[in-house]
Amino acid sequence: YDCKLYEYSNQYDVKPARIAGDINHVEYNDNHPYVVRDPNKCILCGLCVRVCSEVMGVTALGLVHRGFDTVVQPALENPLEESGCISCGNCISVCPTGALLPKVTARKPIPLKTDKTLTTCTHCGVGCELELLTKGDAVVGVEPAFGAANKGILCVKGKFEYDFVNDVNRLKTPLIRKGDQLVEASWDEAFERIVNRVGEIKGKYGSEALAGLTGTHGTNEEYYLFQKLVGSTIGAAPVVPQVLTLGAGAMTNSLSEVMEANAILIVGSDPDQEHPILGARIGQAVRKESKLVVIHTDETKLAKEADVSLKIKPGTYVSVLNSLIHVIIEENLLDAEYVAAKVEGFEELKNLVKTYSPEKVAKDCGVEEELIRKAARLYGQAAKAPIYYSDGLTKGQSQEVASACVNDLANLALICGKIGKSGCGVNLLRRGSNLQGAYDMGVSPADAASYQNLAGVKALYIMGDDPVALAQDAPQMEALLKDFEFLIVQDLFLTETAKLADVVLPGASLAEKDGTFTNSERRVQRIRKAVKSKGAVKADWMILGELLKNLGQGKGYGSSEEIFDEIRQTTPFYAGITYGRLDELGSLQWPCPTTDHTGTPILYTEDFPKGNKAQLVLVK
Repeated sequence: YDCKLYEYSNQYDVKPARIAGDINHVEYNDNHPYVVRDPNKCILCGLCVRVCSEVMGVTALGLVHRGFDTVVQPALENPLEESGCISCGNCISVCPTGALLPKVTARKPIPLKTDKTLTTCTHCGVGCELELLTKGDAVVGVEPAFGAANKGILCVKGKFEYDFVNDVNRLKTPLIRKGDQLVEASWDEAFERIVNRVGEIKGKYGSEALAGLTGTHGTNEEYYLFQKLVGSTIGAAPVVPQVLTLGAGAMTNSLSEVMEANAILIVGSDPDQEHPILGARIGQAVRKESKLVVIHTDETKLAKEADVSLKIKPGTYVSVLNSLIHVIIEENLLDAEYVAAKVEGFEELKNLVKTYSPEKVAKDCGVEEELIRKAARLYGQAAKAPIYYSDGLTKGQSQEVASACVNDLANLALICGKIGKSGCGVNLLRRGSNLQGAYDMGVSPADAASYQNLAGVKALYIMGDDPVALAQDAPQMEALLKDFEFLIVQDLFLTETAKLADVVLPGASLAEKDGTFTNSERRVQRIRKAVKSKGAVKADWMILGELLKNLGQGKGYGSSEEIFDEIRQTTPFYAGITYGRLDELGSLQWPCPTTDHTGTPILYTEDFPKGNKAQLVLVK
């Protein structure tokens, strides 16, 4: 760890004898899963208290007693774990003396000179920037960076969940099946087995017998090569938000704009759990007097803190959204000037929502009529009010119903004039760390249903996913995978799914390769190699590139940047983004069509994909 007190004492040649005096010895007993707390190292700077209360809104730590007896302690002097601590670790990041340290490994915490590599967190769609602290080929810590999405803070996953990189159980060499056993093999042997079996199956059944499924932690470069390799990646049909009404399957605005909001509408999402840094920012905005409306089917922390919490019955999202629109039109809370200039289909929508009065919908949805009216007023009257929703809104619903929910959110924002303006928009919070990038590259990452939609498939390539471990019915999933004539799994570990494979390819962690990620707000950021891979492990883009070469598709790639340059040629809204620009600027938001373009923080400030007006879509 870094001890600034130790560093400065040496730098300024401090003589301990000159400042000797009484010392407090604080007795404490704390057993926290992530934090080691030693108040006897504390210099009472108060940084931990402030970041906990002012930034994260938790108040798990405080300055207690007064004068010489002052000490930083958890609330009510309870153990830290019982004080409301959310284990974000930001108190550790700001502590200058090691009074707060991470408890994540068996290594002894000492002041240590480390190398730092700026990269991007891979745990959710916020895309926080961080620095990996390395010593030799080991990752020994993580510190937050001041990236555009996180501004110097991290959540528990970003701060602490990195030891998997150093795990001795990582795969270190390819494995091929011989009889009932998986045995170590060279890369040449693994590639030869894949090329031969794929050729046999393709020759016997046709190209439709080959399919691929991925997880959500690959880089843009890897997803691009994966869809190129497989031809058509079979996964869950992507819910493309705003596809009919607005035209882009992504956030319309930027995450940082939440701090401008007068009101915030959260629908079918739990940012505190799914996107914790955004959850913290929403908390900050609420403490600055932003109004909060939460529409949900499951109780959430933010719902408990909301000005209006609408806990509705499952399957009634469209009804309650249409009812909000009903109230906004009835009480003239819409932006009539914007509607006249930018919106088509308003009269049709107005006629449709006449039947969705709060009196009727309240009974159907299981909420109070007045709460529906209050929610509509808070959103409609606010000058700036973003809408946030996540994949959870559409989970378990048909494509038709899911699209209806999302298009109705767009209808609501459009009639209130809250599209194309800062602090507004309709914003999809992707759950996977690079789920947005996957969709951008033409890949639809797998869910449980994906594996049920593989009729006629004989050979399956799974990259970065473990369906057996994630399935509700593991034996059924195992039986399904055993039915394939040829199964390839590419992963970090010998997962339950990998144990069934005919060929297992050892992939690299995000600390061991270069590439790019695209977060929920369309922000493209760099992933940078910090340590060497162990054994014969290759970066995933190298594996895919060499497979393409062995299958007669191209000459291979010399770097991830070379792949990204190819992406720029085939994906117009990425055309102006380069590794050089990302290194210089930190990040760029698509669309970025030319190399002199500064990126697009807000979509639809002037026109829409089909002209200068957006078409409202009637849903019921």
